[in-house]
Amino acid sequence: MNIDKYKQVAFLNSTKNTDTALVFASYQPNKVSSDLLRIALKSLENINLDNISVWIIDVGSPKAHYLVSSDEFKKFNFIYVDYTPRSWERTPLVVKILKSIFLNKAPRAGSNANAWSLEFAISYFNKINYKPQFFMTLQTDVIFTEFNSIKDLREEMLNDKKIIAAGFRGQFNLGKKYQIIHPLGCMWNLDLFKKLNLNLYPDFPDYDIGEKAIALSVNQGYKILSYRNLRTDKPLNYKIEDKKYLGLGDGVDICVNNKFEIVFLHLGRGIEKSINSDSISKKFSARDWISWYERNF
Repeated sequence: MNIDKYKQVAFLNSTKNTDTALVFASYQPNKVSSDLLRIALKSLENINLDNISVWIIDVGSPKAHYLVSSDEFKKFNFIYVDYTPRSWERTPLVVKILKSIFLNKAPRAGSNANAWSLEFAISYFNKINYKPQFFMTLQTDVIFTEFNSIKDLREEMLNDKKIIAAGFRGQFNLGKKYQIIHPLGCMWNLDLFKKLNLNLYPDFPDYDIGEKAIALSVNQGYKILSYRNLRTDKPLNYKIEDKKYLGLGDGVDICVNNKFEIVFLHLGRGIEKSINSDSISKKFSARDWISWYERNF
């Protein structure tokens, strides 16, 4: 990606001499979405970030007073990109022209936009000659709850060179053929990622963001690692000792390590819920999430 053609403002606080980059694909259409990001970053401030840099790649957000500022989190890196990735960008030129004629303007597409933001980060790292060994994709509606959650995941990958991706929620890809790691929290071996010439773009209808990269890697003999998730492994719920987690609503990812410590939480569809809280009324809302964090942390 030629990132220089996009208007951008960068606030860099911590870049060199770290082997792991945590990268948030950020979009803040309203204050609630910004508060979701604030909570995610506050939770990161309370865990072990030795040898880790944190990046917020904010793409296409409105210029508004409520946006999370680099002044709020001085140890983290912020890049604001004045551009909106559209859902037609990776379609053939003729199809793109026809769609633009008949449908006017393509919508912002969540998966495509998130992938674009993450690919921007990788290209930016190349530009500044920053070479982390590991690269973790993150969504903005997450909470880290255990001090060594990133360190331990990284050590799992260091101990097995065949693991190309590890994270907090394993599931099948859209085409139901491969086990993948959801990009809500997926750590990649970036050296292998580049060696295999992979990218994170979705390839619908069979592959969402990052899924095709995992499929291609698995076909070449590499492995993935997923922590257990109480959302998809319901029998584990009876083992929860800290009762505050039982108050989390349906649809929330609650991830545990091998010691059965709760290490990571994910609201799910945070941006959608921040825009229209009534559309998913049975699920834990964005405002519920923010209130729950403020009460318990």
